[in-house]
Amino acid sequence: MPAPNPIVQHVLTKNLLRNFANSEGFIRVELKSSSKVRNRHINKEGYIPKFITENASEAEARWNEIESGMSNVYRHIKNRTLFQHPEEVELIKRFIALHTVRSSRVHRQVPDLIKGAVGDTRAWINSRTDLPESVKVEAAKAFEKDYKRQANGGDMLRRTLFQLLEEISTDFIKHNDIEIGIASERSFIIGDNPVVTFDNKKMEIDAPLKQTDVCFMPLTPSIVVALPSKKRGLQQFRDISSEGVDKLNALSRSAAYERIYLGPTLPER
Repeated sequence: MPAPNPIVQHVLTKNLLRNFANSEGFIRVELKSSSKVRNRHINKEGYIPKFITENASEAEARWNEIESGMSNVYRHIKNRTLFQHPEEVELIKRFIALHTVRSSRVHRQVPDLIKGAVGDTRAWINSRTDLPESVKVEAAKAFEKDYKRQANGGDMLRRTLFQLLEEISTDFIKHNDIEIGIASERSFIIGDNPVVTFDNKKMEIDAPLKQTDVCFMPLTPSIVVALPSKKRGLQQFRDISSEGVDKLNALSRSAAYERIYLGPTLPER
């Protein structure tokens, strides 16, 4: 019997959110629209109900394959020995690709995916001179209904996410350098759009990956990973100043859609 589809599917993985929470799993969440801050448990954050509706358990298993190895990565970053382990450098790049694909950003693009495909197919159906008009209308309706079901959470979405994950992972591994930033005085924040892309020429946040100069993602309040797009064989650790942390946090804040995760819940005084 196949595993049941999980209803709660985290697009910002719990393993990542846990790094920004206290020992009990509570995290300070700022609502971008109102700037209100509240304490929430990570089980209730970073997910979209029924993001994938068909074979979701298969998708969760694929995501877990990547997440499961991250504990070793954190240990080697702490010891600054990460670059002695090429397989873990590759894993970080896959982890960032995962959060690019499994994100609110992709979820928001689904309607455009549906609209574009439906429009193209409808135009092709209408171009068929061998079909009666009534058949064209019914064929277009049937396709649109099935496509919406498949793309909006169905197998088509799941397969598309798998394909994107492999394409972006391969691209990061082949073409992107890696820098690990360590902050000691200030803490990184993370948004619900955790992978921040930036185009220096256009000064544009959330730029398409192919056009971006650098993308970065905070892993913990003291660790950020950046993937510069120019491949120079660069692998390095960098100490990030308080000013540098503030600049990256400003970009994370700007790139967030609805929620900004500020760090562990503060103890009551």
